Amino acid sequence: MENIKQQSLEKALAELSNKGVSVDSKQLKHDICRQFPDYRLWVREFIVNAFDAGAKNCRITGIEEGEVHIIIIEDDGHGMNKEQLEGFLMKFRSTKNSDAVGRFGIGSFSVAAVPGQCAFFVVTSTGEETWRFSTGSLLESTPIVVERLEEVRPRGTTFDITFKATERTVLEEMNILANLAYKYLYHLPINQFFNVQQKPDMPEPKMQQWIPGNWLLEPNEYLAKRFCFSIGEDTYDVVLALGRKRQALYQKRILITENSIDHNMAEIDPQGAWSNLPYLIVRVDSDSFEMPLGRHCLSDTGDLLLVSRKIQSEILYQFVDTVIAYYGNGECETSAELFVKMEDFLCGYLALAPNNSRSVNQVRMFITYDGTRVSFADLQEAVQDGKNIYFEDKSSSGVDYDLFDGPVLSSKQPADGLGLISSFFGDKVLNLTMEDLVQEAPGKSCKELSKEERGFSDTLTFHPDAFEEFKSRPVGGDESRRSKKQMIKAVKSQLVSRADRAIRDLQRLKWKVSYLVGRDGETPCTSIRYLYRDNSVTLNLHHEEIRNLVKLSETAPLLSSHFAIALCLSSTGKNCILQHLSSKDREDLLNLDAILRCGDVPRSRDEERGKLVEKKEDSANRRADFNRNSTMNDLPF
Repeated sequence: MENIKQQSLEKALAELSNKGVSVDSKQLKHDICRQFPDYRLWVREFIVNAFDAGAKNCRITGIEEGEVHIIIIEDDGHGMNKEQLEGFLMKFRSTKNSDAVGRFGIGSFSVAAVPGQCAFFVVTSTGEETWRFSTGSLLESTPIVVERLEEVRPRGTTFDITFKATERTVLEEMNILANLAYKYLYHLPINQFFNVQQKPDMPEPKMQQWIPGNWLLEPNEYLAKRFCFSIGEDTYDVVLALGRKRQALYQKRILITENSIDHNMAEIDPQGAWSNLPYLIVRVDSDSFEMPLGRHCLSDTGDLLLVSRKIQSEILYQFVDTVIAYYGNGECETSAELFVKMEDFLCGYLALAPNNSRSVNQVRMFITYDGTRVSFADLQEAVQDGKNIYFEDKSSSGVDYDLFDGPVLSSKQPADGLGLISSFFGDKVLNLTMEDLVQEAPGKSCKELSKEERGFSDTLTFHPDAFEEFKSRPVGGDESRRSKKQMIKAVKSQLVSRADRAIRDLQRLKWKVSYLVGRDGETPCTSIRYLYRDNSVTLNLHHEEIRNLVKLSETAPLLSSHFAIALCLSSTGKNCILQHLSSKDREDLLNLDAILRCGDVPRSRDEERGKLVEKKEDSANRRADFNRNSTMNDLPF
């Protein structure tokens, strides 16, 4: 059985060897044409062919003749001899050297994709021999006539291609072709000239013009910097610049694709967020890129992941330093557009790693209300000094921002600058545009606290040592009443167990009193009892209930401070203190606070030494005061 299979296979291979492989050439031609995403890209292929032929100049001229358009492509390259001409006429066969841009030898066939292509003439000369061939539609199986001309013409090749006319004029078509060449071949070092044959009534055509071949420079790009590096055996030529944000891939200075989602480094590389920085231009050229026949994308984007990591780790910071140096020397003041681009780019870079961008931290790019500039490091220093950061309200007039104790920033900042500052500094940022903004009276507008107000503030702190003492204190009482003593002990044990976790959260709070004001920094706020921000509770002395507590503290300091804590812990809503605590936890804390204030000496904070000191008061009198005053009917709680 195995011998029969072996014999059948050998017979089939022998027949295939004798007859060869037959293909549907017409279908194959259509398949080749479909490889080009835009049928007009034939102009790119023809100019690239001219460059590969050593041409310095390529002229493309459009002619309108009745119902057809004729486009003539002329170059001054080395032309084709008989052998090269035969290779040109046999698709998929190329006689180009290894340095040529074209790889597949089918670039000339791309013109067959143009709808209505109906005639194709070529004259080529090496300077020693001249050949001419002609055919009709390249998609059809029309004969190709080849002949050698006796007259030897100057070196070069001329293509004469005829298309059926469309709704567009030949001038419109030529402008489209010129724009495509400008886009894809801007950096190719060959002079390209587009023109339209003049008619008596035709206005002077305005065609795209540029100086080719400068890889480092493009129009409307700034601060371009070139970097060359290798990854393994592959080499890459990268240009970073500022301008219209784009990512572009090239091979031998021919554009492959730009701003493609499938080739975006931020999509390919999880760490590639750097490539989306504002106004950043990234151009990458490499011979190692593999492409399909249409040369409009990469066959494998794996190389881009390595390129992205290389740029991020070793190159980007060098470009950032270039931008900072230019920004810092004041030259950019001559270009407001560049000034904005640099600030937005640097702010975006800073947002990637605020704590690790030391050089960018020092750049004074954030604008204050009076036009002066501060750096991110300046803002960090202000917050470390206990100050807030304010965003000005442009709609309010007459606000004296000199009253504020921290930097007041303009609403006009680099792109997402306000968002960066808000997310990084959190509760230390106050937005003065908020209608319901409440803040502690800043700077010069803050009133000095009275002796009574300072005394009231000192009694607010919940002291951890008092709680620890309470936990270890034995339960007293007559031994004859053992059942009651055991019950009290059980209640205490249960209370301590439930409150132990919540009390740690309460101990972290900082308590104080101050005068709260509105967004202008001056108008008294009388509707808010307290402000809870950044783990700090500030009781509002402008509020009537808080003022009553201050008055009560003169005769019953323990009771007034207990009521103040109860007032804050029992509040609900978006400004609720310690929102994660349950209502039962809060109740336990208040019960424990009352017990401690009845049974212990009151404690205050020594403002100079920051230590806890005891006041010499009689414990029995204080318990009496607490119990007596807690029944007062004229208190508003």
